[in-house]
Amino acid sequence: MVVWRSRVISSAPGNARPLPRSHLGILYPRRPVQQRTILTLVRHGETSANLSEVWHGSTDAPLNDRGREQALRVARFLQGRQGGYDTHSDQGRGAAGERQYDLFREVGDAIELFYRDMESIGIADDVCIVVWSEFSRRIKQNQNGTDHGTQGPMFVIGDTVNGGIYGNHPNIDPLALDGNGNTVYSQAGGDAFRSTDFRDVYGTILKHWLNMAEATILSDVLPPDAGPAASYWTTPNFDLGLLP
Repeated sequence: MVVWRSRVISSAPGNARPLPRSHLGILYPRRPVQQRTILTLVRHGETSANLSEVWHGSTDAPLNDRGREQALRVARFLQGRQGGYDTHSDQGRGAAGERQYDLFREVGDAIELFYRDMESIGIADDVCIVVWSEFSRRIKQNQNGTDHGTQGPMFVIGDTVNGGIYGNHPNIDPLALDGNGNTVYSQAGGDAFRSTDFRDVYGTILKHWLNMAEATILSDVLPPDAGPAASYWTTPNFDLGLLP
């Protein structure tokens, strides 16, 4: 997806005027003008007009050859990000208006809106949404927040997803935590609390959703760890069952 951002400006009517462009496609007025608000126009590929640095006030210009290639690539992958989870303090206790609650509500509302849109145009069964964060938190509360942790949940959403809970709940017994108060990452086969590595989830999606060969995933995308099998990801499982 290619996004062009400009300002809604106050100026006399006239012909289309050129604007500078960066390699990111972010456009700014060339001369000072009265700024009123932000207008973001989203296009799915390059056109001859924006390549010529002309702002023509239209979003329906035909794509050029490069734009069509961009559209084909982006049609398979869209990514969104949300920050603000470094909640060492002011995390809240799960009530509206508090930091953690509002963060979860924001991402939940955004996903629901996107998903309902997919349903409304009849392509919800062609969409697979993955929610993941590397910003996990510890079990023990740090006054009114939590410090960095070792494990966290992932969500996979879509009409073709086999709903359910996959993997084991980590052992949160205080006596089972490590010296820093974190849950222990384990890949031991006989461990009832064996961790589900995020790479197994990604690999399952690559293999069963994008039809990528498992050998290619292992060699080019998600190579296994080198180390003791009990504590390193040495035995990938790309058949978790969450996708047909």
